[in-house]
Amino acid sequence: MKQGSVAVKVGDTVKAGQKVGEMGFSGDAFLVHLHYDLKNAPGFDADALPSPFNNFERLTGKSWIKVKEGQVDSGDVVRRRP
Repeated sequence: MKQGSVAVKVGDTVKAGQKVGEMGFSGDAFLVHLHYDLKNAPGFDADALPSPFNNFERLTGKSWIKVKEGQVDSGDVVRRRP
């Protein structure tokens, strides 16, 4: 996350479409990227929750594929749909 841009704190409830911060370089990485994990409770023993995204494009080979709703997985290159 871009330093100083995070607009939420631990324990906040986040709604679809709410801005939580801005992407930025914060370490030694090739591309700007984000690691996230959604859980149904605090702690390491909590169950993972699905995190579908709406209206984005996924890079597949050399083509951008429009996705109405879908999961973004590790290694996916995505962008906001114009």
